[in-house]
Amino acid sequence: MILVFIETRNGAERQASLEAYAAARAVSDEVSAVSLSDAGSPMAVARALEEAARAHAADIVFMAETTLARDVAGRLAARIGGRVDGGI
Repeated sequence: MILVFIETRNGAERQASLEAYAAARAVSDEVSAVSLSDAGSPMAVARALEEAARAHAADIVFMAETTLARDVAGRLAARIGGRVDGGI
């Protein structure tokens, strides 16, 4: 199962996040998304994504290549014992 982080800014979903969701749907029918509205610090986002990944039993987490996502990815990988692949 793929979990997609949908990043929002000022209440609107970022286009790059929607593209990450489309990429996830292209490789799997089992996709869930979590939207974190102006979520705050990278550590807070990583904690929230960790909880969502565990709750959904996600095998992989997709996120757009944004400044926030780059700050979150390594923290999330450390929290769930995974790895980070960029530019996919």
